[in-house]
Amino acid sequence: MPKDNVYPFKGPMLWNDATCTAQGFLANFAQMCYIPCNAWLAIYYVCVLVFKLKAGTISRYIEPFFYIFSLVSSLVVSLIYLKDEFYHADPLNTHCYTARYPIHCTWVPDGEECYDNGSYLYTEAGYYANLKATLYYVYAVFGILIMCMLVIIINTYLFEKRIKVESASSTVQEGNNTTSRTGPRNSNPASLDTNSRTIEAANTSQETKTTRTRDGLKFSRIVAFQATLYILTVFIIYIPLAISLESNDVEEGAGVYSRVFLQNFEGFFILCIFLYHKVHNLRRSKNRSNMPLIEALKLIFSSREDRDDFFLENITMVQLESDDIRLRREAAIQAEMDVANEDSFVDDSKPDTADLEKYEGISFASPGVSYNYGDAVSSDGKSSIGPSAFSHSTPNFDDISYDVSKFNWQSVKSGAQESSSNRYYEQRSYADESSC
Repeated sequence: MPKDNVYPFKGPMLWNDATCTAQGFLANFAQMCYIPCNAWLAIYYVCVLVFKLKAGTISRYIEPFFYIFSLVSSLVVSLIYLKDEFYHADPLNTHCYTARYPIHCTWVPDGEECYDNGSYLYTEAGYYANLKATLYYVYAVFGILIMCMLVIIINTYLFEKRIKVESASSTVQEGNNTTSRTGPRNSNPASLDTNSRTIEAANTSQETKTTRTRDGLKFSRIVAFQATLYILTVFIIYIPLAISLESNDVEEGAGVYSRVFLQNFEGFFILCIFLYHKVHNLRRSKNRSNMPLIEALKLIFSSREDRDDFFLENITMVQLESDDIRLRREAAIQAEMDVANEDSFVDDSKPDTADLEKYEGISFASPGVSYNYGDAVSSDGKSSIGPSAFSHSTPNFDDISYDVSKFNWQSVKSGAQESSSNRYYEQRSYADESSC
């Protein structure tokens, strides 16, 4: 409370109206920055938990807008109040702030006259317009916080429900795998051993994944609860302020005490939520899972080592959704590659016209070879097949036509030699069969 004021304050009175104005300017600028930052914090949780955005993406594209809006709007409004000399001592507050002076003044004819320097804020219309603007600003922040809180809670509930359904289906699948192991067995021992090891490895992997998902899901629920606590803290602190702004009467009684004490304990509430997160994060390690609360707090405050390996994007609820998105994206890319490969294979399988032109005029019809089998009856009445029992016509190589200009004679010669060799082995085969 400054010395040069009209209030009969019983406590110590220090400094003057200039220091009160500086205090009011800083307090208004800080609070106008802080109120939207509560909304930005809730939006940050929604971006990570619901929309699965990376921290780098948020800090690069979203946070600069939040900071610029908060700083610019707070600075402009604070400078307007400074220009109109609207910072005064307030007996119903713990510091100098924006207030009419004196606080009990009214604009009625018989009431206490308000200080007036000729600015719009010191008129009755200007004062209530400023009051409504402040009230709507607080309500807008409340609306954002309520929507974010509902989205976080609903998203966490749906995520846990989906995980439970998937866990149940995986349990059924594991039972089917067990049944397949006890069913009919393959006659190949190597295949049996391989299948058995594959199924056991898959079951072990599934059990490990289920355990990790269950533990991570618990921490995901804690993070969602932490986000809800931040939002509820804002409601607890600023609801009395909204009630006092709605009231046209002089502030007194429980409303004043609740607003004064709760607003000054705001930092303490935020610290408690932050430590709540730190303790749970510390207990995630295996050797500290049952660490008492007091011991955990001592370790957090006394240790200079950064033990916080926690990021919102690393929790299970975000990781699993991000994995699903990544798998769907990779499947789409793979499908596009398969289609491209099929098109390329079809193009490659088409005959090349330039290569076919080299063999123009050549007939690739096989030389005619015919065999006439005859039964030879021996003296004992049994039939036998001998070399004389069949005849084959000699292929006529003159039937093969070629164009010397488009075909190499050496290849034709080698082909004829190969055909002669094939006839020789066929004759030897039939002769062997006859002798048998």
